[in-house]
Amino acid sequence: AGAAEQQEGEQDAQAPALVKLSEDEANQIKELIVEKKALKPFAYAKDSDQVQIVFNVDRVKITTDWIKTWLELSLAGVAMGFLLFLMASGMTLVFGLMGVFNLAHGAFIALGAYIGWKTITAIDAATVVTEIEMWSPMPGVVPAKAKETLVELGMFYSSGVASTVFALIIGLVVTAVVCGLCGYLFERVIVKPVYSNPLKQILITMGGSIVIVELLLMFFHSEQAFAKPDFISGQMIFLDFWDGGMGVDKSRIFAGIVGIAVFIVTVLILNKTKIGLLIRAGVESREMVEVMGYRINLIFIMVFIAAIVFAGMGGVIYGLNIEGVGPEMANDLLIMVIVAIIIGGMGSVKGCLIGALLITLANNYMAAIWYPLSGEAGTVSLMVIILMWRPQGLNPITSH
Repeated sequence: AGAAEQQEGEQDAQAPALVKLSEDEANQIKELIVEKKALKPFAYAKDSDQVQIVFNVDRVKITTDWIKTWLELSLAGVAMGFLLFLMASGMTLVFGLMGVFNLAHGAFIALGAYIGWKTITAIDAATVVTEIEMWSPMPGVVPAKAKETLVELGMFYSSGVASTVFALIIGLVVTAVVCGLCGYLFERVIVKPVYSNPLKQILITMGGSIVIVELLLMFFHSEQAFAKPDFISGQMIFLDFWDGGMGVDKSRIFAGIVGIAVFIVTVLILNKTKIGLLIRAGVESREMVEVMGYRINLIFIMVFIAAIVFAGMGGVIYGLNIEGVGPEMANDLLIMVIVAIIIGGMGSVKGCLIGALLITLANNYMAAIWYPLSGEAGTVSLMVIILMWRPQGLNPITSH
């Protein structure tokens, strides 16, 4: 009996100890593991083919299934590529039609993000329902009861999808109106006097960008948190029969859907309407459009305003994806927008989409292989490689 007890004790000593974690501790470890998975999909390949950790509140399974990992990265990259297209498409049209390289485009993305954040949070705060009940004591009938307060979430952060979407639409509409007015004033006051001087265009639009960013800092002070609502929080699982499925953030899928819708509308307008025909003709030969008797300057203004509106709306959706808005968005996103336009071909809408998709996919893949390759360094490196092969871009206007 003593030997048996000793043997059981040795087996218990060899068995792994089970530690009960609190929900907060489990969530922290889960977030760390998911982060590792996102940055280094091969990090666990050396030790074992599969690592599985079971918590008392959830189960996280990390696998070295390379195909599934790359499919997840590809799907997320495509979704974000359409969002980048939303922010960049207007700038490429402005350059192709007007010959203006607007370096204040990134500042308008940040402006739209702040306007959308302010509008949506104001709507949410105004629609919060608070009810206060006070029970007066009645001796022998009703016992004394403390004051009760019932607070319901506002329209944007409520559990109802319809109310959240409605609040988001209002925020986007207000953003479009404000950015459109700002774009009109910027074009009339800042850009119009330097149409014929490319060097002055660069200097004055860069100066305008600095002024806009400083004004944002003056009115909003610093970065602001912009939490996601419930309906775009968490992940959407695809192919759940395949080892737990592939998870992609719902916010990225939502951004991709909006970007796809804008791409379809833009292509239809350019190819199926008279104003689209005039825009395409103006890109290829401005003088011919003027000879035909059309007011090319009015088309200039319309395209410039549309570009700023798209930039502002893209800024709102991008802010929701990163759960925050800040002035640094201006410079960070401007680099990605410019690279997408150059890779695709200056003035080409389809080329802009190709460039945007390549950038986001390359960033995801580079982050998975070696994180320092992602970001601005990887984006600019991709541009250099493509331009060495095709200096005019992948889909330039001249090819048509």
